[in-house]
Amino acid sequence: MNRELLSACLMLLICFILVSLITIVNSRLVNWGLFLYLPGVFFLSTSIFFNSKKAFIICLITGLFIDEILGTPFGFHGIALPALQTLSKEWLKYNGNNNAFRYVYFQLISNILLTVILFFIFKFKNDQIIEWTFSRFSSDLILSTIVFIPLCFWFQDIVTKIFKAKEENN
Repeated sequence: MNRELLSACLMLLICFILVSLITIVNSRLVNWGLFLYLPGVFFLSTSIFFNSKKAFIICLITGLFIDEILGTPFGFHGIALPALQTLSKEWLKYNGNNNAFRYVYFQLISNILLTVILFFIFKFKNDQIIEWTFSRFSSDLILSTIVFIPLCFWFQDIVTKIFKAKEENN
């Protein structure tokens, strides 16, 4: 197996672990009527470290994993994350500034957009599993945003350290 494929598998494993950790945290927060919705963390790092094809596949598999865990309409994140990855690949190509704050801002806007779209999907779906009122949506969005910003910095830092160290060792 070549090194690029191993790196892609490692990135996929990192994404699975982070999704699983967020799920564990959410299982505790649900007792207080709160929910962290953080899929915007997963697409930009793959765009930075992998070519378009591998990044697309990593985002597709991660998105389908998120769909399965969250019980969202199957394929929502499986389509949204690769689309955001493709968009971010173009954005990175034309963005001359490698400022981490710009990366997080881009991801935050994407995460808020996904939250709003998912809210409307649940609102207009007849067989709602989750009763997501506007007040709960607002509190979840605020809490997710507060957690999202440091999580993005941390995740980008961890992934950068892992893949930069991997490049230096090769």
